[in-house]
Parts: sequence; C-alpha cells; structure tokens
Amino acid sequence: MTLPHVDFKKIQNSTAPRIGSVQIMYEFEDRGKTYLLAEAPDKGSVFDVGTIFEVPGSGRARNTLRHRIYTRLMDARSWEKLDDAAFESCFSDRTEIERLQSSSTFSSLVNKGARTHHIGLVDRSSGNVVQGDTEVSSDLVVMEKYPVIFPKREVVAGLPVYDYSEYREATVKLVALEHIVRRGNPGGSSLQSRYEKLARISQSEADAFLATFGTQGPLEPWSLLPNLAVEWSTKFEGYDRYLSTQEALLIAGVNAATLNRVVDLLMLATVQVNDFVSSTSLELWDLKWELAVQTDGSSEDRDIVIVDTIDHDSMRLALRLTHELIGPSIVHFNKQAVRDYYKIFHRDWWASLDEIKELSNLPGADSFKDILWNGIKEGRYPQPPGLEDDFADLQGRKYELVTAGPAADPSMGQALALEEISYYSKRGRLEEFRRFNALS
Repeated sequence: MTLPHVDFKKIQNSTAPRIGSVQIMYEFEDRGKTYLLAEAPDKGSVFDVGTIFEVPGSGRARNTLRHRIYTRLMDARSWEKLDDAAFESCFSDRTEIERLQSSSTFSSLVNKGARTHHIGLVDRSSGNVVQGDTEVSSDLVVMEKYPVIFPKREVVAGLPVYDYSEYREATVKLVALEHIVRRGNPGGSSLQSRYEKLARISQSEADAFLATFGTQGPLEPWSLLPNLAVEWSTKFEGYDRYLSTQEALLIAGVNAATLNRVVDLLMLATVQVNDFVSSTSLELWDLKWELAVQTDGSSEDRDIVIVDTIDHDSMRLALRLTHELIGPSIVHFNKQAVRDYYKIFHRDWWASLDEIKELSNLPGADSFKDILWNGIKEGRYPQPPGLEDDFADLQGRKYELVTAGPAADPSMGQALALEEISYYSKRGRLEEFRRFNALS
C-alpha cells in the first residue's frame, strides 16, 4: 500500500474541517485517493454538551494511544500471542472463553488481524504516515473514509422522532450505534443508576435488566461482571439513548447473524485492550467502540470495520488504592475524573442538564444541544465552566501514563492517584470525592 503524505498546513488552509467533540476531521486527496485526517485537540466534552474543557497534551496522548491500539488490533501476531490469562481476566465462564477461541471471528483475527479504517500516525515534522510500532507520538492520524448517514429528525403525532430509513438502505456506512462493552459496574456508571431506577418501580424488572448482563442483584458499584457484556446506545441522536437488543438490531440495519459477529469481535477486541492497559496497574471497566459495515458483497469475515477513536475518552480506567483519610477508594484515569470534578465543584450547572434533557423530549421541542446553547446565549443557563489549571495538568499526566501502556512505570499510577486525592483535600472537597469514589 502506498501511504499518503500529509502537508497539514496546506490541508488546514484548503479544507473546511468537520469539528466534533473529540476530534477535528479533514478530508484530503493524495494521488487520486480520498482520506480522512483526524486531529485530536486538547479540548474535551462531557455530558453530551460539546467541547467545554482543555487538558494540555491530551490530543497527542489520545491519538498516539489510538495508533498503538489499532496497531495491535490489525496485527495477526498480537492475536496469536493472546493467552488464556488475557481471556480469564475478562471472563469467568470457561465455556464462553472456549466458544470465542473456537469462533470463526477469532480464527480470522489470528490469520489476518482485525479490519479497521486506521492507516497510520502522522509525523508532524516530516508529514510522513507511520505504521506499526513506533516511537513517534502525534495528535494526527490518517484513516480511510466511510459514509456517515445521519437520521432525519422528524415529528410524528406531535412528538420528535428520528427517521433511519435512508440510513438502513445504505450498504456501506458508519453504524449509527455506540457499542459499549462492559467488564464491570464502575462508580458513576449509568448501569447503576438505571438499575436503581428500575428497582424503585419493580424489583422483577430490575432483575430482568441485570440478567441481560449475565449477573444478579443487588448491583454494587465497583463490582465486576461474570463475563464481558455488550449493549448499545444511539450515536446520531440529540443525546445518547440506551437501546434494547431488538432496537439495536433495527437501527444497525444488519441481520442478526452479523450483529452476533459484531458482539464476538468487540468482546475479543476488548480483551486485547484490557491486555494493553493491565501492565499500567489500571483496571479497564468499560469501553465504547464504533464500527462501519460493508454489506455490498465483501467477504463475511471482512465486512465489519472498527473505526473512529479508541482512546482514554472512550474507555473507563481506574486504579484502586487505600488512602489514610478515606480508606479503600478508586481514582479514575479517564474522562470520568472530569465528570466527577463537575459534579463536585459545579453541582448546580450539572443538575441543570437533566432539566434540559427533559425539555428536549417534550412535543415540538428543540434538540438537547439547541436548548442548552440557546439558553446560554439568552442568559437562562450559565456558560459551561472550565477546569482549574492544576487539575487539568494532572489529567494530562494521567493520559500519558495510559498511552505508555506496557512501557509505563506501574508505580506512576499510584503516585498520580494520590496527587488527585490531595487536590480535593486541599480544596475542602474530600468528603464529596469519597462519596463518589469510596469502595464499600
């Protein structure tokens, strides 16, 4: 394969970018072929509100991690090296391990590696695209382009709906789902809040909900599931909406056999990611994937494509420790640390988002983001607060640890976790931190 050359300044000046919450996308051509260039800014988003905070160095750390994980997924040798211990850290059911190891999906991975849209990391100094293991770090990556077909927001019987009919007819497309693979139930997870909400209505409904994750109640924060479990939420709607398996199948626009292969592929890919981060002394709790499908005659073992970002913001990583002031606790090494920061230091602003989501579901209502940003413009809601510099700098160093993966100093995680606890203690918010992150 002939790799493209990236003249970033020229692309910036000649291409209208598509600015997302976690990346800036540019489309460019090289020798007659169209590519996508993704720049990871140091800015980030939480609570579906868009870009509102900045972590210095996080863009370079995120795209470098993205390249390292994609390199693993695409390399057949990495699948050959995946041993039983890697599977056993994600599955307690030996039968499920054996089923995955004997599946046609795993056989394809061992022979060919995973199919992805990733091409390589861009060396900013030269514009060269680098593939495979490399010492280069960069906030730029190049990838293949897949069509993005958004559902149309319509009104039926006075209520807002999303029409997926045009999307479902396409044979090559970015799948309109977020695919979430859960290894456990971390604190702050929607899994806990959804379970508790159901339990207040009907314990039998709450029990049925947990059964879909292969576990039983009562559900406790920071408890591992018996095996990896997959669920889905919407990707192209106003805010993330969790789906039943039936709804996910209908929105995905694929058949049940393909969705089953999606489940196997994402479980296996999550085993790989867990193996990558485990050497840092951090624990992986859940991971969000995105896929494209090509159902226009591609061979069956190559019709599912892993796409988009795979980085700190798409996974939930944490470190357990015992602290003299708060006892056994968890410190987050992903965006959950920022979510907790906002819940602790900006409680009123965070609470207002629930009100806005309720308003967006009323008949004839605008979308969640439109209500939010129009309300900010009109003075009805405050501007989203940023991060204090000291806290942002600490998050940047946590990002770097995760990016290092197997090359990381395992003791660094403990040192950074203690620094975060000290941050809350010095500001008189240690009790709030303990309430979110203490282990029972």
